[in-house]
Amino acid sequence: ATCYLRSNLYEIGQTIANFQAPNHIISFAKYLYSLTTELVPLFLDEGKAIQQLMAIIASKGLPSVVNNSVREAYMGRVAFDLPNRLRFMPQVTLKWRLEQWLEYGCGVWGNTLTRVQAARDPNTKSGDNYLSVFLQQLKTLIVAGEIDSTLPSLDEARKLELEVFGSDNVRVHIVPGAGHASTCGGSLNLVQLLRDFFPGLPANAIFSGDTQQAPDEDIFGLVPRYDGASIGLSPLLYWSADNYRQWEE
Repeated sequence: ATCYLRSNLYEIGQTIANFQAPNHIISFAKYLYSLTTELVPLFLDEGKAIQQLMAIIASKGLPSVVNNSVREAYMGRVAFDLPNRLRFMPQVTLKWRLEQWLEYGCGVWGNTLTRVQAARDPNTKSGDNYLSVFLQQLKTLIVAGEIDSTLPSLDEARKLELEVFGSDNVRVHIVPGAGHASTCGGSLNLVQLLRDFFPGLPANAIFSGDTQQAPDEDIFGLVPRYDGASIGLSPLLYWSADNYRQWEE
């Protein structure tokens, strides 16, 4: 997160991660309460996630990236294993992720941006000119949610566009009504957006399936099912030979 130090996540997360009370039970209770009432809501889209979940269960729609049976089967297997995947995050883990992952990474990015800006400053002869030229030539798609409460994504998208890439090779796509999490395909057709911007992408198995459908607000930003069925894929097929292949060492 290149803009982490300017984010709500930084302001709220640091306080939660570093809170300590004399009593361990009080400290844990306060952490759990703050985690669920202050931090988690930053990642949600004003209730849209619950509405989308209900639409998926009712077989009314799917995220645009779930555009074939293999991907639907994978989504189903993840749902079955959700209790194991969504493990409780201890306070020490949150603190490490915020400080050693996000804050440290943001600092590394800040140093990189300084070198790029120095290389483009006509009054200086320092900086990383190779990196500056490389970034200007790199074709880049930046996707940001309109109502992202986690990070200042709109400001950061424009900053990246103008100060980092700064050329005709960059495009900023703002997803209307989307928060932080829905920019991965929950409120837009991400596959089609990638294909439109990178027309050279091969139509192989990774991008197989119908990608033309636009998000439908009647089903909360999802798209109609790829197969038009009124009933979703049977759980009995989640581990079938057509939809699942076990990884072998």
